[in-house]
Amino acid sequence: MISKEQLDKFKLIYKKEFNKEISDQEALEQATKLLNLMEIVYKSFLENEVELKNYK
Repeated sequence: MISKEQLDKFKLIYKKEFNKEISDQEALEQATKLLNLMEIVYKSFLENEVELKNYK
């Protein structure tokens, strides 16, 4: 769950990067998608690290 404070920070970063204000709903959707992507990338990274250690 994303807190209101985190959501506000995300909206501020979005505004700085894209010069566009977004609603709380849009920010929540975009932030959730970003977190899901980061989770996938991080898990993949960890799996690759384990594979590399086992390969050596």
